Amino acid sequence: MNEGEVVLTPEQIQTLYGYASRGDTYGGWRYLANLGDRYADNAAAIVGKDANLNGLNLWMKKGVENLWDDTVGKKTRLEKFDRVALQHFSQYVDLINENNGRLPNTSEIERSYYKAVTYHGVSSSAAIDLVINRSLPDMADGYWALGLGIEAERIHNEQAVNNPNGSESDNRKQLISALDKGFDGSFKEKHFTFLQSVIMDVTKLGVEYTIDGWQKIGGWGNGIINDLYKSVAKREWTGIFEIVNNNIKQFRDLFPNPEGWIDDGHQCFAPWVKETKKRNGKYHVYDPLALDLDGDGIETVAAKGFSGSLFDHNGNGIRTATGWVSADDGLLVRDLNGNGIIDNGAELFGDNTKLADGSFAKHGYAALAELDSNGDNIINAADAAFQSLRVWQDLNQDGISQTNELRTLEELGIQSLDLAYKDVNKNLGNGNTLAQQGSYTKTNGTTAKMGDLLLAADNLHSRFKDKVELTAEQAKAANLAGIGRLRDLREAAALSGDLANMLKAYSAAETKEAQLALLDNLIHKWAETDSNWGKKSPMRLSTDWTQTANEGIALTPSQVAQLKKNALVSLSDKAKATIDAARDRIAVLDAYTGQDSNTLYYMSEEDALNIVKVTNDTYDHLAKNIYQNLLFQTRLQPYLNQISFKMENDTFTLDFSGLVQAFNHVKETNPQKAFVDLAEMLAYGELRSWYEGRRLMADYVEEAKKAGKFEDYQKVLGQETVALLAKTSGTQADDILQNVGFGHNKNVSLYGNDGNDTLIGGAGNDYLEGGSGSDTYVFGKGFGQDTVYNYDYATGRKDIIRFTDGITADMLTFTREGNHLLIKAKDGSGQVTVQSYFQNDGSGAYRIDEIHFDNGKVLDVATVKKLVQQSTDGSDRLYAYQSGSTLNGGLGDDYLYGADGNDLLNGDAGNDSIYSGNGNDTLNGGEGNDALYGYNGNDALNGGEGNDHLNGEDGNDTLIGGAGNDYLEGSSGSDTYVFGEGFGQDTVYNYHVDKNSDTMHFKGFKAADVHFIRSGSDLVLSASEQDNVRISGFFYGENHRVDTFVFDDAAISNPDFAKYINAGNNLVQSMSVFGSNTAATGGNVDANIQSVQQPLLVTPSA
Repeated sequence: MNEGEVVLTPEQIQTLYGYASRGDTYGGWRYLANLGDRYADNAAAIVGKDANLNGLNLWMKKGVENLWDDTVGKKTRLEKFDRVALQHFSQYVDLINENNGRLPNTSEIERSYYKAVTYHGVSSSAAIDLVINRSLPDMADGYWALGLGIEAERIHNEQAVNNPNGSESDNRKQLISALDKGFDGSFKEKHFTFLQSVIMDVTKLGVEYTIDGWQKIGGWGNGIINDLYKSVAKREWTGIFEIVNNNIKQFRDLFPNPEGWIDDGHQCFAPWVKETKKRNGKYHVYDPLALDLDGDGIETVAAKGFSGSLFDHNGNGIRTATGWVSADDGLLVRDLNGNGIIDNGAELFGDNTKLADGSFAKHGYAALAELDSNGDNIINAADAAFQSLRVWQDLNQDGISQTNELRTLEELGIQSLDLAYKDVNKNLGNGNTLAQQGSYTKTNGTTAKMGDLLLAADNLHSRFKDKVELTAEQAKAANLAGIGRLRDLREAAALSGDLANMLKAYSAAETKEAQLALLDNLIHKWAETDSNWGKKSPMRLSTDWTQTANEGIALTPSQVAQLKKNALVSLSDKAKATIDAARDRIAVLDAYTGQDSNTLYYMSEEDALNIVKVTNDTYDHLAKNIYQNLLFQTRLQPYLNQISFKMENDTFTLDFSGLVQAFNHVKETNPQKAFVDLAEMLAYGELRSWYEGRRLMADYVEEAKKAGKFEDYQKVLGQETVALLAKTSGTQADDILQNVGFGHNKNVSLYGNDGNDTLIGGAGNDYLEGGSGSDTYVFGKGFGQDTVYNYDYATGRKDIIRFTDGITADMLTFTREGNHLLIKAKDGSGQVTVQSYFQNDGSGAYRIDEIHFDNGKVLDVATVKKLVQQSTDGSDRLYAYQSGSTLNGGLGDDYLYGADGNDLLNGDAGNDSIYSGNGNDTLNGGEGNDALYGYNGNDALNGGEGNDHLNGEDGNDTLIGGAGNDYLEGSSGSDTYVFGEGFGQDTVYNYHVDKNSDTMHFKGFKAADVHFIRSGSDLVLSASEQDNVRISGFFYGENHRVDTFVFDDAAISNPDFAKYINAGNNLVQSMSVFGSNTAATGGNVDANIQSVQQPLLVTPSA
């Protein structure tokens, strides 16, 4: 089996046959879709009822109905469509069975549908799969299947049916006409509602692969012949798919998905849920009895939100996310109402099992014990209820029992269930615990594990089991998905007159201020639809600690002990008043999270007040999320309905001209409303292809500033909205992104993404990132402190910086800092930093290809590279290139940096810092107190005049201190220190760990001119009182020594000072005892070098 391939089990196939026998084709296709069959998504849409469909699915169904009506007639469709659909589904299941659980390929699907229509006497021209396949003969094989969502590995190139009715051209026309009619009926008059439904469909079904298929199909549409364009009322195939493909994506960006707010909601509820232990001291768990069916122990899975198991544990009609038993183990269950389904926790064995005395069981074993009719502590055939027991093995892990998942104990070879157990409290991982463990006996005499579980509960992710039938009017109401113990907003409103009235009033409110004034009431009214609202006792402050069977302890042992001792501090009156003020919000959050905050436990007053803080913070985040996610369904929806479509160059595009007019119309009577509405549409909708919107916003900002209203408008918007307006992103198209002037013109971020984008930072400190494509960055006067990030590795792109408002090159300076290019206005009004421009010497992915000016001048990369190497009279930073460069610092304290080539780096006047690269470089300090660093390579360092610091680093370097009191350090390599006349009082530090030989060269000096003197651990070579060299640490050991001393008349290599005996006050001591301060006696000198060395034996000065 291939990775990700869907292969059905025999039990799942039997479930499908059950759907077929009941004639439930829609249910069968949906069952397959939930198992991962992508084709089934579309098949379910085609056979579904209109009331159950929206958007894409409804469009597809209407298209199929139109195809039948156009080809075989409406009467035939009404009489035979359902019969054809049922036969196709039944044959599809047969194919799965014949393929040992594998899904049919495209050829098999085509053959099945052809067989179904022809069996019932219907023309094959009505077979949607065949028509699509025959409509696209000039496309690559399988594109039709990708369009229908079928996986690539299921695409088969065989043409299963050789002679479908109708010619190739007829098939094309019929298909496009059918989809066109369906599109008109669904979209033409209510495009916003239709597209909103489309996005809902895509999100719910997760069919992004279908969008991918449509992109491929849409690309083919350009080849359709002209007469086919005319035959479908000037709307060609590619136009249809571009609307569904590109414009839907734009609409998806435009407004938040009503389903998607839950993700934000869960995030905002996270602190509240996390603090359950401080608010309640406990957390809720579910408590069923489970059996190990495969002999590897009872295994569980984590609660996974909507992607995992949801089950109604407590019988309130709400399925919530839960930890669950893995697919290879099972839950002991009993179908009490005989409907063939395990409805809720009452039909499991656990703490939701009601006992005969009306109480609830403490745990699963206590629940099962009540069925022991003969009192032998074993449940077997001797007990009346034994035959009614089942094991639920949830094979697809959805929390919904299917017929094939419920097995009798006899089928599983289970003879008896032992009621004996022991408390184990074993952590199973994934938030689940094995509380009690026992065993059961099989018919073969072996035993296996049975245990009572504590399963993790996630009440945030919830789905009501029943659906509320909505009237046409109710279905138009704004909606948010349900959460916790709350239904979807419009369903809850259908059941609550108070909520319905509040939602209607909120939706009708025309300004942000008006909606915010109603928001708390709306949130509260939705919370009041919680079935537990008003039934709970007020939250109490208590130290009375109790724990029930379905609760885990979230406190530490010491905290529990403290509670049991009643050792809690008392709260101040102020703290109590603060908590009392938060009680209502706590009740509201309980409804949204499905929790119950009955008791507040606390270790200190600080703990108690922190709960209030978390409560208020969570509530504020909840209010913000609800406001933002209702915004485009309420106050801003009239604007959205002004967006239409137009055809340009045979392509459909969004037309925003009506939207601009709508905002300007509102501005005539209420400038603040227009300003706020437009700002929030741009901030939260992010309709990035609406370039005019940001330009319009910039105009509104300027007008508001002139009228003295800008600050007032910003206060209405709030800091978060203002911050969002300072950031905008582009699309895959060619976008124009502009700083609209919010946030006092600071911290604006523009992201171009794909396409050839134009980014206009405007005034302020902006961040501009073009993304891929040929992008243009525009800067006018007063552009501020801006940063350009232009990473784009694609070939053929051409990125440009354009200076406007009369800015010319001579008004700017071009400098380099590291790999960044800095373009500064000489008048100090702004700077553009192009990050990493010089990566790979300006040929890398970050470069700007050209810089343009209003006077027509263009600077290419080569010109910019020259400009940034020009010195000034000030402090410059100059950088070499990899091929080798000559840099002249000139006046000022400069920084010069070499690269990998052989560079000539001249500091000239000033106190300069010069850094070599990896080549064989020449560093000249010139005048001033300079610092020269050689790094890799065989470098020549010349300090020149001044007190200089020279460091050769790696390589065989030559260090020339020059005039002044210099510090020279050769580091590794065979280094040469050169001293000439008037070299001053220098220090050499020659520590190295390698075995290389270092040399000290005195140019213009004879050996007799230089005296060797020991000063502590240093060796001093003195030519005069003004000129001497101190070799630091020379007598510490061989790692500090200079090996050869070169003079004009002699060279001394590795002199053995140990042979010289200090006579009287002579200072040179025995070299064999480096560092010894004890003077040797005697006066013998090595005869071989006496003539050279004798002058070196001098009497030290006092």
